Amino acid sequence: MAFYRDLTPYEYKPKPGQEAMLNVGWLAWGHAFNRGPVSDEFASTLQKLAESPVNLCRGFHICDLCRSRDDAPRGNGEVRVRVASGVIYAAPALIWHYVAEHQYLPPQEFIDAVLG
Repeated sequence: MAFYRDLTPYEYKPKPGQEAMLNVGWLAWGHAFNRGPVSDEFASTLQKLAESPVNLCRGFHICDLCRSRDDAPRGNGEVRVRVASGVIYAAPALIWHYVAEHQYLPPQEFIDAVLG
């Protein structure tokens, strides 16, 4: 999977005329990321969003942060969250796994958007 720093302009699979979006949670082995606890409410809400991904691809990607690639979860698609200001956050569907298993701590503004 591609790596993009949090809150940078979305570049993974842009479509002509698509609204501007910001990246969140595009993690990859060898790139540092923030870690820390999140609330149960955030984790639960994020999990529900990840169960209905959008922008699906033909294949899938495997979490390359997991020690065993054989047992690593697979993901396809994205989680998108829009806030009232018009900002749209785009995250890989595996973001919930990154939070739950790798203690990824997304930016607070994304957390607020998910809980909003």
